[in-house]
Amino acid sequence: MKAMIQKGQVYHSRLVPNPYAFTHTLPVAVLLLDGSESDINKSIKESGLQGRFQRKDYFGDHNLNLAEAVLQEASIKADTDIKGRVLFMGQIRQKGFYFSPVNFYLIFPEDSSSPRYLFAEVTNTPWKERHCYVVDLNGPMAHHKQFHVSPFNPMDMKYKWTVRYDEQGVFIQIDCHREELEFLASLAVSFKETKRASVGWPGLKILSLIYFHAFLLFLKRSPFYSHPKTKEAS
Repeated sequence: MKAMIQKGQVYHSRLVPNPYAFTHTLPVAVLLLDGSESDINKSIKESGLQGRFQRKDYFGDHNLNLAEAVLQEASIKADTDIKGRVLFMGQIRQKGFYFSPVNFYLIFPEDSSSPRYLFAEVTNTPWKERHCYVVDLNGPMAHHKQFHVSPFNPMDMKYKWTVRYDEQGVFIQIDCHREELEFLASLAVSFKETKRASVGWPGLKILSLIYFHAFLLFLKRSPFYSHPKTKEAS
């Protein structure tokens, strides 16, 4: 698969206690992580795309290329040796600016056209902390929340993932439960060819939308949950 920048449909729905939902269309870079930073940027340039991939923007040991870091961390978290091809879906630098609350990586076993693992790299705002989840797509695809992201979601939640992939695109959804479903978020990315157009500063747009929707939730008097480290400090 060549490098692409596609339209991603982002949907959030808060069900309790104050229902609230939104949908946004955002550009999503889709890259096969094959080689070094320069190799990936060569693929981006050859595909006629705007933007630049910089290894330092992403998690892991920067002495490893990103695919190696993903496979190494996924192997540790899944407690098994994971190898294969890694497909990246997230943000790259546009006009020198980078921001991404989540990047997804699909891991394909060698000689397989279907992914076996989903690797999610999550960064919270404004703390800039990073955490990675590994989901075995042949497993139960549910686990307990381990990382504080939104001050409007508590920590004592369970995540349930839905992942659908084919040659047309990918759909990823996470349901957040306590005694009932309280919140869900999804991303749908089509792999169909789209017109190449300026994508501006998508990272800046995403950052602005995070604070915009947080402000609206504050006005709706949605319950607020402090960062666990703040509670410990107090």
